[in-house]
Amino acid sequence: MPVSVNRPSLEAGRGLSDTPPRASTGFIASYIAAQLGLYVVLLTPGMATIAVRLQQIDPLGKTENLSLVMGVGAFVAMVANPLFGRLSDRTTSRFGRRRPWLVGGAAVGLLCMVVMGTTDSVPVLAGAWWAAQAALNATLAALSALLPERIPHEQQGRVSGFHSFAMYGAIMIGVGLASVIGQQPTWMFVIPGIVGLVAMGWFGLRLNDARLAKADRPPLSVRSLLSAFYINPRTAPDYSWAWLSRFLCFLGFFCLSTYQAFYLTDHLNMPPAKLSTFVLGSTVVQAICVMVSATLFGWLSDRAGRRKPFVFLGVALFAVSMVVVISATGYPTFLVGVGFASLGIGVYSSVDTAIAVAVLRSPRTAARDMGVLNIANTLPHSLITVIAPPILAIGSSTPSNYTALFIAATLFTLVGALTILRVKEVN
Repeated sequence: MPVSVNRPSLEAGRGLSDTPPRASTGFIASYIAAQLGLYVVLLTPGMATIAVRLQQIDPLGKTENLSLVMGVGAFVAMVANPLFGRLSDRTTSRFGRRRPWLVGGAAVGLLCMVVMGTTDSVPVLAGAWWAAQAALNATLAALSALLPERIPHEQQGRVSGFHSFAMYGAIMIGVGLASVIGQQPTWMFVIPGIVGLVAMGWFGLRLNDARLAKADRPPLSVRSLLSAFYINPRTAPDYSWAWLSRFLCFLGFFCLSTYQAFYLTDHLNMPPAKLSTFVLGSTVVQAICVMVSATLFGWLSDRAGRRKPFVFLGVALFAVSMVVVISATGYPTFLVGVGFASLGIGVYSSVDTAIAVAVLRSPRTAARDMGVLNIANTLPHSLITVIAPPILAIGSSTPSNYTALFIAATLFTLVGALTILRVKEVN
């Protein structure tokens, strides 16, 4: 059954189509492989190797340095994605609109990884990571734009599900690489960088990229660049509601992932010396559950021809998980709660992107619009560290009121699910 989407007529451009033909299995496989390779180089440093390298360079200042490096890096990523997406939308290269950014960003990312793996200076490592975030998010913006450009609506659910599979598969690969490479500073950065460049180079060679005629290129101005970070709700109401829904749901999801380590030590009294092992265990459970549920329910949403019911199913599973986590008295029960949360996140993620893609305004601005959508992923991660402390302090005689935090997480996701009802163009 086809997905029901009532889309307005959009602008046509050379090589650009509002209704792309059905994507072949080969193209989808190569697209997901490219995503997997990109996420290996993008996520592995933040998960493990930057912390290891800072420990090697400056053991006494590692905590403060890690906060600075990762905090500024997250801000750079949030700015770079829609900005370079906007530039990709107006690229008139003979190699296409997307290919130069796909391959060029990955190449610069590898160079940054080489610097990070060979320097003994914290400022140099920080600068290289911030440059890598800019370059790799330029690649991510161009790659994300290919979903609305090259995948028709009736296949977008399963491809969105495969996207979550690729992201969490990259986390598993990154954890594996970090454990195998160990303390070797150069290779623990360079190998993920090589993986990213090879995956993107292979995909770039296979991609039949659309070319934009110079006459069709939108004008470049300060105002147009600033517009890369904002979409007017009056002119794009459905997209704006989809953005807000994602923002609220991810705000709830990050409550658990951001504070799980503190919850394990403060509430479940896990020994700090073994905390990394416990967090690794929950990360593996999360990755497996998200990969399975996202892939399965993305396919089911395409078959059912509906998206919104799966948003509510995902949020319902997350709400159940919060009850389990709040009532947990030991690590095994906590893992069950993490499993339910991850299943819910996977179900939600499998259709959330497909909903947003269905209400994009034009293939001419796909990279910009997908970059703005990415802000709804990254901004909650930063905001939750500001919002959570007052919630944790609510009427609690213990150091932190995690019950209040996880109830708030549930409310964030429920409101996010209700918000998706305001999207009119998608069932």
